[in-house]
Amino acid sequence: MRVRRQFERSLREHLAAADARWGGPGRAWVGAVLSAVVAGIIVLVWVSDYSRPRAVLAAGFLLGYLGSSLVLLRPPQTVWRVPRAHVEDVRFASMIGAIAVLGGLRSPLLVAILTALPSRIASGGWARGTRGYVAAIWVAVFMMGCVPAAWFGPTLPPATFAAIAALTLITSATMTAHYIVFLSRTVEESIWDALRAREQVAEQALARTRELEHLGARLSHELKNPLAAIKALVQLSSRSTADPEARENLQTVEAEAERMRDVLDEYLSFSRPLDKIRAEPLSLGSLTDEALAVMSGRAEEAGLALRRTGDADLVADPRRLKEALLNLVANAIEATPSGGSVDVALSRDRDAVVIAVRDTGKGMPGDVLERVGTPFFTTREEGTGLGVLLARAIFTQHGGGLRYESAPGKGTTAIATLRAAPSTRSDDHVQVAAGG
Repeated sequence: MRVRRQFERSLREHLAAADARWGGPGRAWVGAVLSAVVAGIIVLVWVSDYSRPRAVLAAGFLLGYLGSSLVLLRPPQTVWRVPRAHVEDVRFASMIGAIAVLGGLRSPLLVAILTALPSRIASGGWARGTRGYVAAIWVAVFMMGCVPAAWFGPTLPPATFAAIAALTLITSATMTAHYIVFLSRTVEESIWDALRAREQVAEQALARTRELEHLGARLSHELKNPLAAIKALVQLSSRSTADPEARENLQTVEAEAERMRDVLDEYLSFSRPLDKIRAEPLSLGSLTDEALAVMSGRAEEAGLALRRTGDADLVADPRRLKEALLNLVANAIEATPSGGSVDVALSRDRDAVVIAVRDTGKGMPGDVLERVGTPFFTTREEGTGLGVLLARAIFTQHGGGLRYESAPGKGTTAIATLRAAPSTRSDDHVQVAAGG
């Protein structure tokens, strides 16, 4: 029910906006044209040699048609309170009556029977009312065809018939075209309203995101200082104590404090927007060697071999790219058991550079692979899952991307691509949290 009320309220607002676009002059123009045409037809019938009783009946039906049409031309807010369907039924019945009195299927007004169909379809679609209107047209035409022609009176004089037919045809075409133009403008304005509303929502969401980023960064900085103090005190206590069990406990506390600091560092990288890249020509092989040198101590401690094959020259931000490589290599080391290896293969594919980081770990099943890159999803107890997000955002900022290939027992390969030339997206605000 709430959605229904929202729909009705939105519909009323659009009707009010349509009325404002239609404007008083537009309705007055349409009403004046209809009044002039109906008056002209009545005069043409009256001055001809047509039967006076039929001319009077025709005038009555035409005035009924005009009156109902003028009611429907009232402002949308007013029409909303009037049973519009009843008014349209009166207009349709009046036109059928005028057609029947002026010759039936030989009437010059026959084309006017279709005038109201576009507005019916536009306002209600192929709904029950529209289908009923079309069915009524079929029935009316069928009945006129079955009834003897004499029942509908004599044919109008040729000159009168031609004048009324031309007037009806031109007016129907003009009114239909006018309505379609009005409808197209209304739809166009509605689309613009929707786009403006979406843009406003996006701006509000972006402002809220920036507030949360600022708050998260501030909290992380505030927490890092006491953590550093705790770690320093624990180190001093560990060196001064002679109790092996106490020293082991203190070392555990120190390790946990260090892990918390790593989590905060990852969160800071995750929560802040990526800065504009500072691209420069570089050798990807040399940059990869620097990253592997940083990770060599961790790899040696884990009993792994680090290798790099291939090379490629490109234009990129070395600081950001090195940060992404460190994240990928660190994840590969964590996933690889002792005795394994982590290989970084560099290659060139047309205008793109490909970085493949392969490990010899246990691999991942399909359901886990699909979730890689989801915020805070990780297969390691001490991990956060933010490193993959940050790396992916960096490659995206360089005009590339990051994907994973893996299978249980066959290891995992992180495949990153980036443009060899600077990306036009370098100054974009890349959403790290998007995960993809």
